[in-house]
Amino acid sequence: MGSYGSDAQIVNYEPLILVRLIGNPYPATTPAEPDPSFDQLNIDFSPWKIGRGLSSDSTILCAAISKDHCHFDFDPCGQWMVTNTSSVGTSINGIPLLVNERKVICLNDTLELGDSGYFKYTLKKAVRVTTDSPPPPHGCGICASITAQVG
Repeated sequence: MGSYGSDAQIVNYEPLILVRLIGNPYPATTPAEPDPSFDQLNIDFSPWKIGRGLSSDSTILCAAISKDHCHFDFDPCGQWMVTNTSSVGTSINGIPLLVNERKVICLNDTLELGDSGYFKYTLKKAVRVTTDSPPPPHGCGICASITAQVG
């Protein structure tokens, strides 16, 4: 379990587990055989970077993946977020993200990296545990809806 936040507001989280959907073809752009380590991506700290570059936290050596493909981070509202940093594409539930677009990812969402069809994952586990105090408001829609429900 990791933690995020200041001493006043600590947010604890369990890691994300993204499991590759079976049956998708391996991209022809990579000459090597499929690497079974691509079948599950464990995202166990925030921020987390996925890409082809060796400095990535999850490195996928395939031409269908950008050097710096996408970033995961746990925001102050208590949600995992995905930021697309790739020009070849990242989509959530079939909806493409614009370059540098940031979006919440939730349990059972499908995340696709690139357009090869092989790097398509579903979120199998994301558990949020927070302290009793609500997160500090900072103007995002998620915080506003939480504050409205709690207040």
